[in-house]
Amino acid sequence: MLLVSLPANHHTYQWPISGLLQMNWLKSTLQNKKHRARTDFIQKAPGNVAEVCSPIPPHQQGTGQIMIASQGGLRKFKAVTGDETDLLTGAIVIVTDVIDTETVKVTRSK
Repeated sequence: MLLVSLPANHHTYQWPISGLLQMNWLKSTLQNKKHRARTDFIQKAPGNVAEVCSPIPPHQQGTGQIMIASQGGLRKFKAVTGDETDLLTGAIVIVTDVIDTETVKVTRSK
């Protein structure tokens, strides 16, 4: 068995490399699941109502942020708008399109 020594508080602890590899694999697997869940959610975002939490500049000149209610929690996404005016913090918007896995396009709710 291959061991790795990690110094901690003047003691030497020995960890099997296989244990470190398993922890790395588990971390990677959980991150992939989280990314897939976020990607699945954003693909279903068009039509959802959201609240602006960081102002969104008009004419797609920059990004702001929105919060969308999801499964008992809130998810934050970057957002752009083609509207004529800024969408200010607290404004209620509707998601109209998905730009990428992190960004959606929104318009002011009527």
